[in-house]
Amino acid sequence: MHETFFVIFECFYRRSSDLKRCKVSGFPIEALGNDGIFNYFCFVQSSLFIFCLRFSVKQFLVTDFKYHHLPAMSFELKTYQIMGLSGASGSGKTLLLRALADLDENEGCVQLDGLEKNKIAAPEWRKKISLLSAESQWWFDTVGEHFDLTHADKLKIDCKAVGFSADVMSWTVSRLSSGEKQRLALLRSLQNKPEILLLDEPTANLDANNTDLFEVAIKNYLQKEAAAAIWVSHDNVQLERVCDMRYQINNGQLELC
Repeated sequence: MHETFFVIFECFYRRSSDLKRCKVSGFPIEALGNDGIFNYFCFVQSSLFIFCLRFSVKQFLVTDFKYHHLPAMSFELKTYQIMGLSGASGSGKTLLLRALADLDENEGCVQLDGLEKNKIAAPEWRKKISLLSAESQWWFDTVGEHFDLTHADKLKIDCKAVGFSADVMSWTVSRLSSGEKQRLALLRSLQNKPEILLLDEPTANLDANNTDLFEVAIKNYLQKEAAAAIWVSHDNVQLERVCDMRYQINNGQLELC
């Protein structure tokens, strides 16, 4: 006698292609649907198991957005996605990130999961939308003064993920190289658990090994915290590698690559 089981799981997804084939408890699962609600089946000891997975997806929606002298632009970003952004120097990439973080004047509508930017105070918005600039700023003498040191065990793990031991917190900022500052600035920006990361040429000062660490750290964070990112770079190979979609600013227009 065959028994049929129907199970509902609440979860997030990065992109549908990740779920074309997977395993549950070691058994192969095959996707039947691709419309936001996925049906899966597998045969286990002649019993048919049907799994229905429902996905919650956050949305970062930018509509008719204007900043500085550039014409209006619109785009959409969802949970786990990385949007790559390229363009010639001076085209407005950094200015776009600053405007999205509400650091520069802007017009139009920006919503994070239905919450409009203009409905909350700018400091609260910047806890949700975090900008990591190409040149990080440091205000105190030691690294640790820039961090919440309450959860030492977690901080130790986070430091290791970007190539540091926990004693980096005792280092003076003056001894840090540009690349070390950038990796630590990433950890600092993640303390508030932002939902959108705005990354302005974040690996420009990193060697190949530390670039790999940085990219993995970003992807792991997006998966763990159900976040998304906009990644600005002149390195098209990197953008091809890490991004789910790519845009460029060309003569003031945002164009899909």
